[in-house]
Amino acid sequence: MPTEIGTHLVTARFGNHEARTLAGYEKTGGYAQLNVQGPRSRELMAQLTSTDLGNEAFPFRAAREIDIGVARVLCVRITYLGELGYELYIPAEQTVHVYDRIVAAGERVGLVHAGLKALASLRMEKGYRDYGHDIDNTDTVLEAGLGFAVDLKKPGGFLGKDAVVAQKALGPLRKRLVQVLCSTTRARTSGLTQGSVTRRAIKNPSVTRGVEVLHFCGHTRFRTWDLLRVRQM
Repeated sequence: MPTEIGTHLVTARFGNHEARTLAGYEKTGGYAQLNVQGPRSRELMAQLTSTDLGNEAFPFRAAREIDIGVARVLCVRITYLGELGYELYIPAEQTVHVYDRIVAAGERVGLVHAGLKALASLRMEKGYRDYGHDIDNTDTVLEAGLGFAVDLKKPGGFLGKDAVVAQKALGPLRKRLVQVLCSTTRARTSGLTQGSVTRRAIKNPSVTRGVEVLHFCGHTRFRTWDLLRVRQM
């Protein structure tokens, strides 16, 4: 949803066409968002809408309007958990109606409520990056561990390709965002030189034993002992 406040007039140029003036209206306050996430999310959603949510009909990153009860909802098949899931953008006046239907249908599939911090903990376990927390515009795609997401052989290239190719040619990285799974919530990172913890999740609810997931951005030249020390403390 747009986050800028007020009405904006924008002059834009479309290809070789003449410049046109567009009017944009801030509508964020008119919508609420609910997430339905997890391995049985499709099963739950199928009870709520007449829309076909199968893989072919509603693939990953698809976004379209669906019916839930008397509401018309923008449904986006996307997840921050590394699991099947849907984001629902609902007109504010219909949110309670949609929520009640989700909760009622969820009783048959073991629905539980979870907050934003639980989502953050799960996305860290999956290795998903959070721009602004884990990475920012000072990190390269290779340092962020996202080299697999860029195609250096893409016809026509992409913005920033030359910088990625140049850094790759230099050999081993001097800085890299990594994850460390610790066996205790008392883990410390004092053994890591020239690094910093960017995010942590205490007692990840998806793991049966007490653990701590640390994200830190540090130089790759730390000793193996340093890493083991973090894992064992």
